Amino acid sequence: MAKLLYKPFGIVLALVTGRLAGALFDAIWPRLDRKGDGSVPGPTERDASAGRAIAASAVQAATFAGTKAAVDRFGLRVFHHVTGLWAGTRSPEEEAQRIAKKAAKKAKKSRDQPPAAA
Repeated sequence: MAKLLYKPFGIVLALVTGRLAGALFDAIWPRLDRKGDGSVPGPTERDASAGRAIAASAVQAATFAGTKAAVDRFGLRVFHHVTGLWAGTRSPEEEAQRIAKKAAKKAKKSRDQPPAAA
């Protein structure tokens, strides 16, 4: 249920993540590209060195992955604070406790029901 409620919130966060990660990469790359002019070389660009093209792709991937992780975590924490529901994954211990609690509830329910008449 929590994951379903989180979906619209997550879609908005994904849009924000893309914009933020792009802006961060645009600010970071010119500072790291000491031998170039600050432009981002494509992997198929003829005049770009292989090292520079690979470095740009690696920095871009790291920037996007790190930004996505940070925004996802922040979004889940805000959603949890506002709704009291956690839409992310549970730890293995929490999942085991949830399953044990559900099994105990089912066992109690079957114990409390009278036997069916034949």
